[in-house]
Amino acid sequence: MVEAPPISSAEATLPQQSSKKQKDRDCKKLKNKTKQAITVLCKAEDRPFESLFSQEPTTQMFVAHFGNGDEADQELVLSFVRDKAGAEAVKEITILPGINYGHLVFQHED
Repeated sequence: MVEAPPISSAEATLPQQSSKKQKDRDCKKLKNKTKQAITVLCKAEDRPFESLFSQEPTTQMFVAHFGNGDEADQELVLSFVRDKAGAEAVKEITILPGINYGHLVFQHED
């Protein structure tokens, strides 16, 4: 029987390091997409960030989907929200073609 050579501590941490690097890249990408969504939304609505968003609970929410605004985008957003908040949580969803954000209205603030 042939024994495998011992694994150094540097080799043992390689998958963790690459996983951390990937997580850092994903986080940076998500932050950039969020900035882009806020910029697009504020520009399209011609209103400042503070007048579009609230710190208080509300039944309305803007969602950025970065798609082309077709039925597939609407179903994807609706499916995601229903998975997270429950099947009956969404009262109304509005996603218009050619616009990469939409509007959700929930049944309740929670």
